[in-house]
Amino acid sequence: MQRLRCVRRTYASAVRFDSPELATGGKSTSEVLRGWTVFKLFTYDPIVDNSLKLFSVAQKLLGERLFESLLRGTVFGQFAGGVDEEDAAKTCAKLSRKGISSVWQYSVEQDVRTDGSPGDIRRQEALYQKQNEHFLKTIELSGRYNTSVARFAAIKFTAISNTSLLQRLSILLKASEATFNSLAAKSACDVHQGVPMDVIAKQAGTSLPPLSDIQLEQFDGFVKRLEAIGECASSAGVRVLIDAEQTWYQPAIHHFTLHYLMPQFNTSTSTPIYNTVQAYLQSAYNTLLLDTATAKLYNIKYALKLVRGAYMVQERAEAAGNGYPSPIHPDKPSTDQSYNKAMEYLLGEVAKGRVNLMVASHNRPSVELAVEKMNELKLSPSDGSVVFGQLLGMADHLTYPLVNGQEKREKASFDIRLQIIQEAKQGGWGPDMQLLHVRCVRRTYASAVRFDSPELVTCGKSTSEVLRGWTVFKLFTYDPIVDNSLKLFSVAQRLLGERLFESLLRGTVFGQFAGGVDEEDAAKTCAKLSRKGISSVWQYSVEQDVRTDGSPGDIRRQEALYQKQNEHFLKTIELSGRYNTSVARFAAIKLTAISNTILLQRLSILLKASEATFNSLAAKSACDVHQGVPMDVIAKQAGTSLPPLSDIQLEQFDGFVKRLEAIGECASSAGVRVLIDAEQTWYQPAIHHFTLHYLMPQFNTSTSTPIYNTVQAYLQSAYNTLLLDTATAKLYNFKYALKLVRGAYMVQERAEAAGNGYPSPIHPDKPSTDQSYNKAMEYLLGEVAKGRVNLMVASHNRPSVELAVEKMNELKLSPSDGSVVFGQSLGMADHLTYPLDGHKRIEESC
Repeated sequence: MQRLRCVRRTYASAVRFDSPELATGGKSTSEVLRGWTVFKLFTYDPIVDNSLKLFSVAQKLLGERLFESLLRGTVFGQFAGGVDEEDAAKTCAKLSRKGISSVWQYSVEQDVRTDGSPGDIRRQEALYQKQNEHFLKTIELSGRYNTSVARFAAIKFTAISNTSLLQRLSILLKASEATFNSLAAKSACDVHQGVPMDVIAKQAGTSLPPLSDIQLEQFDGFVKRLEAIGECASSAGVRVLIDAEQTWYQPAIHHFTLHYLMPQFNTSTSTPIYNTVQAYLQSAYNTLLLDTATAKLYNIKYALKLVRGAYMVQERAEAAGNGYPSPIHPDKPSTDQSYNKAMEYLLGEVAKGRVNLMVASHNRPSVELAVEKMNELKLSPSDGSVVFGQLLGMADHLTYPLVNGQEKREKASFDIRLQIIQEAKQGGWGPDMQLLHVRCVRRTYASAVRFDSPELVTCGKSTSEVLRGWTVFKLFTYDPIVDNSLKLFSVAQRLLGERLFESLLRGTVFGQFAGGVDEEDAAKTCAKLSRKGISSVWQYSVEQDVRTDGSPGDIRRQEALYQKQNEHFLKTIELSGRYNTSVARFAAIKLTAISNTILLQRLSILLKASEATFNSLAAKSACDVHQGVPMDVIAKQAGTSLPPLSDIQLEQFDGFVKRLEAIGECASSAGVRVLIDAEQTWYQPAIHHFTLHYLMPQFNTSTSTPIYNTVQAYLQSAYNTLLLDTATAKLYNFKYALKLVRGAYMVQERAEAAGNGYPSPIHPDKPSTDQSYNKAMEYLLGEVAKGRVNLMVASHNRPSVELAVEKMNELKLSPSDGSVVFGQSLGMADHLTYPLDGHKRIEESC
């Protein structure tokens, strides 16, 4: 069993975003603990909501030195690159050694206000100029310290321009949108040609008054600062990300980026200027279509940072307060759809050589989709045309695993703190506290779907348990260890002796994946999981077939062994009923452990040959096996040439049927749901048939489902099987129950097909298997909503689990009534099991 766990893990980690050793990225224990502590604090809303006040109080109480130590040991150390050039350069070098580039950013999160007087406005302009010099410095430093071809810096327009002016220009631009679209088709737009904005306003027929002399002075200063940024980026070989901001500023920001900076500094091959589009805006996709068309007219390569958006609460509040419809999508699923649609379009444009793209996302399904689409389009992961961006310290579980795939990774935002040096001398950490407050708030919004929450993934585990998991999964990354695990176990057992060998296993793979060695041991594990709201699948582990020489005596000895193993299964059913406290109590059964496998294979051949007959018989009655007609009679009815079953085979058949009846009766009386495991396709037709046509009609009712079938989504026939199964259940008038899995015998299935000259029955690759699983799952959840099906979503695949949760919300399915449960193998996918708080969660096997 332990070897299978090793091997299964290596297949599961082909996409290795769930690898603990990759997620930590070679960090020290103190850095990992710091991250855990910070994210744990972010789960408490009062701390997040009052973080600025708490920073201020701590600063007064502790003094500058202790307060700085506190920040460095918590949020600043987690999210900031450094306090000065030397500090930030060290962080940049550290990331570079791991293949990660840095986005250098001078952090300014607040607007600069003025009383409107000419003197105050000029003082404000001087501050904008000073802040722009900081931005220019970060561009130079990014060019100096980044070793990658893709060197980045980030700029906020609200830090170098009067926000009232930006808002005024945005109103004008929205009012004159049609005019600008037509102008953009003729030239590099009037702003680029030097025509004052108020003239454009009059052309568009707006009633806005002309800009005042002081506003024109502000406008000219802003334009000069933009030119300095473009020139600095071009000379330093750095790509500048122009941050997107709130919609009352964004039209002006977007317009100056697309129609002023890009035509001057971007070429058909070089892209020093990157626009930013926020996918949570309902206008995002149309904006991209217009932007790429405009870039084509300008004969430049368009460059873009694609984000979801960071101002959701502000946008909705502003819309509600001013009586206009919210410009953003109403919920997370529609935002996800918008992001992925935009991303797929842009990757298509990258493939045509028209666009450079930063996929800026902390959303794993989007990152996985991007990698998949890049592979499909044969896009280079290392030429810098597509890069992946995450905030420093916010999504290491995505950033570091992408190193293995050789995708370019940009660690945004990598903050160099030149401002702190000056203000710290005066005792001021104000701007940094503001930044860290924003980091806190953004993290709480990001963790609404909290599969990436470290405190939920560990879920009260001890340090030794966390380290054991890390060690085991680290070992699984080495193929020689996995491939030779049985030999290694055997050698270790001989060298260490039974006692030390048992201690070794308990401290590694057995302790990670097994519920216990006896009833008392397993009951403790079950109780521990129950306290966390997780039910247990009790399972007597048998992974090997029992062989015989074919003599009557040996076959009867084999039958006695099957009977003994069946008694173990019955015992596990009883124990599940006794120790599980949830309404959803499970046990798992392997039919190859209670029946001669040659008989199962023979019956499977017969069933495949007589499929048409069985389908017609199933429409008439509870099928011939259920009516007691011998299988060889059915074979003759189907016109097969198979000889009748021998007397000894009929004896084996009868013993198998009696054991099945005992399982069904035990499950019904104990109130336990029995999962009938799916196995290889040379056994599966018989296993599936006896489950659907023999056990279910006897023991399942319209309300109770003690028997669960298993369907493997990697089989190309899976979806049609489900359609027929649910139709059959409707004819029998019982509720169908199913454990939906991807499948565990891929290598064996392909080898058997190749060796025997028939087409492989499984899907050719992971994307088609994922599609098969998700299609089947969505169909089954629809049947659950109609009251026809109970379902176990048995998956270690996060996108599938997220899709299931999303679909359940859409269909208004209860997460706690047991009609839908989520199943993962014990110790194999805690990053999914524990965050599913409120849903029925099942861990195998105890």
